[in-house]
Amino acid sequence: MTHEVLDLINTVESRGGRLWLQGGHIKYSVPKAASIEIRPMLDELRARHKELAAILRERTPPQGVPAPPRCPPLPQGVRLIAYAPKEPPVAVSVCSLVTNVDRFIRHQLEELDARLHSPVQIRAGDSVFEILRKLEEVGLEVTLEWP
Repeated sequence: MTHEVLDLINTVESRGGRLWLQGGHIKYSVPKAASIEIRPMLDELRARHKELAAILRERTPPQGVPAPPRCPPLPQGVRLIAYAPKEPPVAVSVCSLVTNVDRFIRHQLEELDARLHSPVQIRAGDSVFEILRKLEEVGLEVTLEWP
């Protein structure tokens, strides 16, 4: 039964819809262009309220994760793929532990900017790919874009 609900959720989300829990109530938003197509799926999900709520509860991150309301500025040539800062402490590599995710992200973005735009000045530290990997581990996924 739950597999069918997951399929419905995935279909709604693949068409631009969004489902979430707010104060114990299920909320949703759908783009106007897809509302006629999505409406029957929402009716089916309403009929399976308890299953839907359980799945959304599992997918909802714990409250109180300190993170800025939006992603810090990205260096030129870097495009945001995903921004979902993880709850600290976050293990970034074998011997690193991040306790201030926001500060770590900002520092790594500064390091990335330096490597992309001032490589002559770099004498030590992580490579561009190591910085990208660390950022992804703490919840910021970006890609490089060059004209």
